[in-house]
Amino acid sequence: MKKILITGASGCIGRSLLSEISKEKNIEIIATYRKNILNLESYKNIQFIKLDINKKRNNWYSFLGKPDIVVHLAWDYLNNFEDKKHESKLLQSHFLFISNLLKNGLKNIVIAGTCLEYGQIEGELNEKMKPIPTIPYAISKNKLRLKILKLKKDINFNFTWLRFFYIFGRNSNSKLYNDLTNSINKRNKYFKMSKGDQIRDFINIKVLCKYLNQIVINHKDYGIVNMCSGNPISIKSLVNKWITKKKSSIKPKYGYYKYISYEPMKFWGSTKKLYKLLNK
Repeated sequence: MKKILITGASGCIGRSLLSEISKEKNIEIIATYRKNILNLESYKNIQFIKLDINKKRNNWYSFLGKPDIVVHLAWDYLNNFEDKKHESKLLQSHFLFISNLLKNGLKNIVIAGTCLEYGQIEGELNEKMKPIPTIPYAISKNKLRLKILKLKKDINFNFTWLRFFYIFGRNSNSKLYNDLTNSINKRNKYFKMSKGDQIRDFINIKVLCKYLNQIVINHKDYGIVNMCSGNPISIKSLVNKWITKKKSSIKPKYGYYKYISYEPMKFWGSTKKLYKLLNK
C-alpha cells in the first residue's frame, strides 16, 4: 500500500486532488493543513495533520509517517505575488522542510511551481525554455527548484516540478472566474474587467487534478511539467464563453481594470510533455 502525503491540502488544488486521489485503491492518504480544517472534514479515511513547516524538527519524514510520496502544494501569500516575503521568508523555510524530508529517507516528491517562472516570454511555453522570473513569487519558486536539483547530486530521489497555469472552475481560486460568478449571482448588470485582449491558458480544476493524480500515482522522475490545457484563448472570449454557459445576461464592461504589469500579453503552455507522460 502506497502512502501519499499532501501538504497544503486545504487549498483549492489540495481539496480537489484529495477528491480525485481518494478514489484510488491501496492508497493511504495523509493530508496536512496549517490553519483551517473546516473544509476538509467531509473527506473520509484520510489522516489529517496540522503542520507548520517553520517549526524546527530533526526528522520531518518520520513525524509525518514516512510517506512514499509527498505532494508539496503548501505556500503562503498567494493573494500577493509581489510580496517580498516570498523570497525573504518562504523560500528558505520551504527548502529546509523539503531537504529535511529528502535527507531522512523520502524517495518521491512532487512540488507545485508556477507558469510565472517563465517571466515575460510570449507565445507557447515549453519546459526546455530558460525561466526568467520577474516577481518575488515566481523568483522564489524557481530558486526553490534549483536548490532541490542540487540535492539530487548527493541524494537519490524522484523529483517532479509542476508549473501550473491558470485554473478555473467550482472551488478554484481563479479571481476572474469567481468574480464573474459572484457578479452573476448578485444579478449585476455589468461585469467589470480589463480590455480582455490577453491570451491565456486556462484549465478546469477537475481536469487538472485528474492529470495530477496520474502523475502522483506513477511517482517517476519527470522533472518540469507544464500543467495546462495547451489551448490559448483571449480573456474576452473566455469570459463570454462562461457567461453563455451560465445562461446569464450580464454584460462585460471592458477596460475597467488595467492589465497586470508582470504578465506578458500572450502566452500559453505546451502540453507535449504532459500528454506524453499521461499516454494521451
